[in-house]
Amino acid sequence: MHIVLMVVESNSFRELILFIAPALESFLVHSASIIRRWILQLFERQTLIIKKKLARARLKIHISFDLW
Repeated sequence: MHIVLMVVESNSFRELILFIAPALESFLVHSASIIRRWILQLFERQTLIIKKKLARARLKIHISFDLW
């Protein structure tokens, strides 16, 4: 599990969030694995949407990126 996602499991983080916005208590996630699952599910859904849009394109599409 990536350490950044594990911050949600920290009592200090939870206390900070609840201090700032107590109304968020019912929305706080207790596990980094839940967030990871949500991210992967969203990635899969968005990937399918993009593939469908590209398949319907009427013109050639050129994709490039700048990788350092």
